[in-house]
Amino acid sequence: MPGAQDVQKKALCNLLYRPNEPTFAPKNHTIYEIPQSAMLDKYKGFGQDLESRFSETPGDKERVNVKEIKWPDLDFALVIKREDAFNIFHGPHNAIAGKLIELFFKIEKAEDLLACAVYARERVNPYLFVYTFSVAMTHREDTKDILLPDCLLAFPTKFLPKSTMAEAKELCYVVPTDLRKPIVIPRNWTATDLDPEHQMAFFREDPGINLHHWHWHLAYPFMGPMEIVNKDRRGELFYFMHNQMINRYNCSRICVGLHRVEPYENFLDDVAPAYYPKLDNHNSSRMIIGRQRGFKWKTINGVTSPAVTCQDMITVVERIKTAINLGYAIGRNGEKHPLTEAKGIDDLGNMVESCMLSPNMGYYSSLHNTGHMFFALAADTTTVKYLEQPGVMADTSTAMRDPVFYRWHKFIDNLLSEYKYTLAPYTDEQLACPGIKVDKVNLIVNQKYTKELCTFWQWDDVNMSLGLDFNGDGSEPVYIRFCHINHEEFVYKINVTNSTDKPIKCTVRIFMFPVRNENGTNFEMDMFRRNAIEMDRTTATFPPGETKFFRSSKDSNVTVPFDRTFSTAWKQDAETLRSMQASICACGLPHYHLLPIGTADGFPCNLFVMLTPYELDKTNDDINVACNDNAVFCGIKDRKYPDKRAMGFPFDRVLMAPSIEEFAKRDNMALLDFKIKHKDIAVKGPHCMPDADY
Repeated sequence: MPGAQDVQKKALCNLLYRPNEPTFAPKNHTIYEIPQSAMLDKYKGFGQDLESRFSETPGDKERVNVKEIKWPDLDFALVIKREDAFNIFHGPHNAIAGKLIELFFKIEKAEDLLACAVYARERVNPYLFVYTFSVAMTHREDTKDILLPDCLLAFPTKFLPKSTMAEAKELCYVVPTDLRKPIVIPRNWTATDLDPEHQMAFFREDPGINLHHWHWHLAYPFMGPMEIVNKDRRGELFYFMHNQMINRYNCSRICVGLHRVEPYENFLDDVAPAYYPKLDNHNSSRMIIGRQRGFKWKTINGVTSPAVTCQDMITVVERIKTAINLGYAIGRNGEKHPLTEAKGIDDLGNMVESCMLSPNMGYYSSLHNTGHMFFALAADTTTVKYLEQPGVMADTSTAMRDPVFYRWHKFIDNLLSEYKYTLAPYTDEQLACPGIKVDKVNLIVNQKYTKELCTFWQWDDVNMSLGLDFNGDGSEPVYIRFCHINHEEFVYKINVTNSTDKPIKCTVRIFMFPVRNENGTNFEMDMFRRNAIEMDRTTATFPPGETKFFRSSKDSNVTVPFDRTFSTAWKQDAETLRSMQASICACGLPHYHLLPIGTADGFPCNLFVMLTPYELDKTNDDINVACNDNAVFCGIKDRKYPDKRAMGFPFDRVLMAPSIEEFAKRDNMALLDFKIKHKDIAVKGPHCMPDADY
């Protein structure tokens, strides 16, 4: 029998399922007994009667008593109507979200949090509730180990076509559980290859990629209590994580025959690509609007905030560039805020992203967020004239679907990289690892040496029953089947010689690079480093003499496995639940995206390995905590980022070498040529139902 504390944690978690239906409707075997004073007027007096309609066997449910407390004043949050599209990048919406996060975060007792959350859930915008409550739950000490449902379960319409939702409801009401088959999501459901950009839909529209982006912004919100927002090297991580997503995207673009993304930088004349997401906003029962060809930025005529023009954005960029060139920003009180070698990129990342940690948000404004707004409001710059709500760029769970996301973030990446060009190149001493020599690096697949890694397509199933409104308590499964890129697993073998008489602990840094650009010519050195893709970062101790070090691709510190990306795939045993730490565990690139797609005849790449002294790199004395295997993109909860070096080191600065071959001649480095070959086949994945076709 579960204890009272476990029941309460489950009750808190279940509030995030199906946020558009009343709280008293059973959710995942939980029934909430709600005080009359907490219920909406339209439900008072007959909530129990409605409850029974959704549960034929209420006896098998856990009944949770919601205590009556002094209900909070939510007038500030009701400005965002329940049928509105909550827009995390819109300043007024973001400020409201910050206040609601603080409300949930600072309630002392978990039972009071449950009561407050039930009260708020019935009243505030559903997506606002899910976002703010998830952020608070992730960071509260008494709830951080709760296994939160991912956004796919809270808002499946942000990930799946409308036809899938209709078919899912038909299954629920018509087809017995034992006769249900997975609902197959077509591989080409938003466009065709007549649009060249659609060749990258496998990346942009992948549910796991978009869930990673959503999870990252839960772990690193830009507004809220200082205890939540002010994380170690937060701004630098914003820069680095998005830089890596752009580099991976660009490598796959070259593979499929497209040019690398061009930054959206001429705010007056640049034209954004067309995009039609084919998604619905479930809150308002409206289609999320698309964007036609030829779109240019237009003045956002603010309704709840001042209007913003293209010239305003140009001015902000000029101010940021001036700060980079001068080496200091203008602080909140007019003082000089130095952009130091240690903290400069962190300050600039927060400044550009529009985080409350910005040295001076009043002066440097909100460049990144407002850029998202310009694209999101393409159809209706006020959302009032035509009553059209924002597009996918307004939401962290959908923004990466849009081709313009990558153009905008390439501009952001270029802007922040200007600061990196002001820093002196690393010295030989900074790049060295005394006593260590990397003799050779190899790749192993199926216990054989290889210089060719393969990618392919794979079908997998995800249970979405808990995300379907008015579907009982979600206990009867409804599976969707989607196709995603995947790769064969491989092993790095690194031969190392320690020439000293003592063991040396090292940081092992593994990168890959595309060798050639979209024109088929080799990258020059600076563009070579700018396209670096970090594959893994770990530690190892090398005893005196020769050592053969093996590292599996499955253990990459960049990615998380399928069953951590999709919460319904997680094992529901007690040990797993205890080891998980909310969104931090699910944050990370889906493992199936570790490799770029490759080409039919093999796309040429370089593998680069570098060892550095751990004693100079370490920040945490003990990182033996749950979910430290996704630290490269997501850090470690409640601890410093586990590497003193700059993120992306050594490729974050100009390299004093004519080629990567010359650079890698140092003793502690090694280089390997290899290819990524894409096999255009689709296989059945381990998460497919056993008896299902694919």
